[in-house]
Amino acid sequence: MLIRDRYLIPRRLLPPVMLLGQAPQRWETMHAGVRSELRRCGLVTPGGLLTEGAAGLVSTMTEASLVSSVDVQSGGTTHSSTIWATAGGATLGRQLDGDTCELTSVRPRSLPLVLASLVDVGRRPEPPFFGAGVLADAALTLALERAADASDAAIDVLVAAGLDRTWADRLLIAHEHMRSRWTISSVWTDTGGGHHVRHAAVLDGGAAGYWRIQPQASDPPASRYSVITLEQVMRLLRSTLPEPGSI
Repeated sequence: MLIRDRYLIPRRLLPPVMLLGQAPQRWETMHAGVRSELRRCGLVTPGGLLTEGAAGLVSTMTEASLVSSVDVQSGGTTHSSTIWATAGGATLGRQLDGDTCELTSVRPRSLPLVLASLVDVGRRPEPPFFGAGVLADAALTLALERAADASDAAIDVLVAAGLDRTWADRLLIAHEHMRSRWTISSVWTDTGGGHHVRHAAVLDGGAAGYWRIQPQASDPPASRYSVITLEQVMRLLRSTLPEPGSI
């Protein structure tokens, strides 16, 4: 991921670290335990100033024109990461096991590859079909509950909700073999002052391929599921980021 500086800190220390970046004088009013932890993590000098490496990371975080949030659900757990970026630098805050956050400096032009690494993009078997279908969220939840007992009953729920049997079967297989489900939400301000928001959600179905999930503006809530290729996944990742030189 073209990582440069690297620090491991408890996630709860992110707010005081960013506060120090904005107002160094707040060091004197911080709790003694927080100050001790910041020193142990190598983020501050004995005198309470951010170290040279940490100062660069934190400056990018507090002055960011782009903020991207990445959540990856897998095996019953969710790992969250955040990217802060300016025109000249980018900081990645990646959740490791437990409460630990890894703060690293990455090159802005490498951000598409950073995103691909965070969501573990890789080649999957090409599915035997492509297309899209819209499904009520409640129907999918009910079908997944029924699938634990009988696949035919689960398929019947999805067919009743409007999918044909082939689509219903493939969607259930994708959930059965699911490696992860990930979402990316990005906001940025361009050089002209324009505000941009981008979202992406994908189900990584392992042997069942990649499925893009697009929530619909409907009542009851529903989502559009479409089978996509690895190349389309990479284009989707890039679409959540600003064009080089635009922030």
